[in-house]
Order: sequence, then structure tokens, then C-alpha cells
Amino acid sequence: MSLIANHAAINARVIGANEHESHYIFDLLMNNNPEIVPDVLSTDTHGVNHINFALLDLFGYSFAPRYARVGRIINDMFDIKKTSTIVHVGRLAT
Repeated sequence: MSLIANHAAINARVIGANEHESHYIFDLLMNNNPEIVPDVLSTDTHGVNHINFALLDLFGYSFAPRYARVGRIINDMFDIKKTSTIVHVGRLAT
């Protein structure tokens, strides 16, 4: 896994194929060379977990993950359900 800025690798870490890369995102960012400080971190779906959202926000970074299947992710995160009940409000004054 590598930290890239302007198409150049500025930090890297070798992790096992069976390890989830989201566990190493914050560590990779914090062990970065202080001369180049990114303000936005972007990952694929495997770099996402709720702790990364909280930690990166706490330390002032913007976290911009790319989701492969956006519709499924939104439904899983927010549990959207359709309802057939419609509430009618009384007639508006004219």
C-alpha cells in the first residue's frame, strides 16, 4: 500500500494479502514525511471503515473514499426502506 501525491509515491508499507488495508490508512498518513502534507485522503472500498472517518476528521483531513457500488453502500449505511403510508396535511389557506 502506498501514499501517493501528484502521481509520486511519498510513503509505502508492505502488508499481507490477507490483511484489510483500512487498518493501515491512518498509520501510513501519520508516518508521512512532514515536508509533504496531504489534506485529502482517497481510497478504494477496502480502505474504508468507520474509525478512519472519525480519526481523519479529528486530525483535520478530508476522507474521500471511492465506492465501487454506491447504491448498495448507501442502503447498508442508512437502511433506507420504502413505505406505502402517505400522510395528508389539511387544506392550505388561500
